[in-house]
Amino acid sequence: MWPVVLAQMSACQPSEALLVPTAWTYDAPDQEISPAADGATLTAGFEGSLALLHTIDPRLPYSNFESWLSRMGPECPSREDHNNQQLVMGDCEDSSGRIFYGFQLTTHLYDAVVDYQGINAWHNDFFWLTGTTQIIDVDGTNMESMGDVLLRDYIDEEDLRHIYSFVWGNYTDMRAESWLSTGQGVELTTWADEVVSDGGERRWQMTYDGGISQIQADFTAISVDGLVLDAACPQEPVAGRIGLWDASRRWYWLNADGVCDGCGMVDVDGEPLMEVCVDFSGLWGWEGLPWD
Repeated sequence: MWPVVLAQMSACQPSEALLVPTAWTYDAPDQEISPAADGATLTAGFEGSLALLHTIDPRLPYSNFESWLSRMGPECPSREDHNNQQLVMGDCEDSSGRIFYGFQLTTHLYDAVVDYQGINAWHNDFFWLTGTTQIIDVDGTNMESMGDVLLRDYIDEEDLRHIYSFVWGNYTDMRAESWLSTGQGVELTTWADEVVSDGGERRWQMTYDGGISQIQADFTAISVDGLVLDAACPQEPVAGRIGLWDASRRWYWLNADGVCDGCGMVDVDGEPLMEVCVDFSGLWGWEGLPWD
């Protein structure tokens, strides 16, 4: 038996013959490259992107989650305090047939001193929402809250107001009448800061960073790269750039040029394309918060 076993083991050894791969042919159709966008299309695209920026209100995903959670029964999901935050979690169905998956941490403070990331200040409003949650109602409609949302509205030592927010993730609600109904991916940080001019006058500056994807329009994504707006020149940015992404995988970047005339040069794939005139003043139409 011993020689037979050895013979069988020998027969299983890999062959030392050289393996030559066969050619692989990619037979998918070539992607059609559309002509570069014209001035009217670019102007409309940038104006639409500004309108979308103005709608990304961090209060909406927070209040949306709280509203859906309030309809869940007391037994599902579980609720407990966790490091001075509310933790809700579970994969469960309540007595009415509503279903909850995942977990969520929430914090909401009004008119309180908050020490957060090195800034200890009096906050008019502070909230944070983080986690991955899906809630399905008995009629099949659902909401999803997946990511992080933060708002800080505080007064500094010089009595200047600062509003800082970010919305990172995917937030959807089949019942919503806002951007929550469209299923867009958002990774957007917004600053609104009171500043003092050399003459002692107060004015606002706003800064945007990040982007929005999965847009159902001519341009499917927008990006903002250090885009700074100043109330002293409300019609155009004073620094940074804003970009549009088209179906042919091109980025169109509208760059701040330091001239307050409402127009700027658009680059496509790093090359100057044309000048367009886009009015940014609609981003200043607020009194309490940048999304009012």
